Amino acid sequence: MSDLDISDWSYEDIIEQQQAEINKLQKVVSGETTNKMKADCIGEFYEDIETDCPDCDGGSYQDLETDQCGTCDNTGFLNRKVMIQWTTCKEIYRAMLKSSMTDLQSKKRESTLEINARALALTELSNDS
Repeated sequence: MSDLDISDWSYEDIIEQQQAEINKLQKVVSGETTNKMKADCIGEFYEDIETDCPDCDGGSYQDLETDQCGTCDNTGFLNRKVMIQWTTCKEIYRAMLKSSMTDLQSKKRESTLEINARALALTELSNDS
């Protein structure tokens, strides 16, 4: 964590900073998606789906007069770009969030320890005065 000069901090400043950090963590940890998150992500993620070529029937050339397909360049398949559904985006987000919970909980403990150390240092400074 960072080295901060806390000599001019009040106890209320320390509590306010700790509450702000807790509020940030609670928002992230809730796993809830917001309308803004949805607006920012819809239409942003795609995947390529391989499908049989409709013109040469996946390379069987049954409906063609020749064994050459200009649609798929004789590969027998086409790649379609398909948008990832919003429900899938939410599932991925929640899975990633769950995966990172250990790290967040560790950071929360570190933050709490640092704030408690600041409060102790502030108390010692006020006792020395």
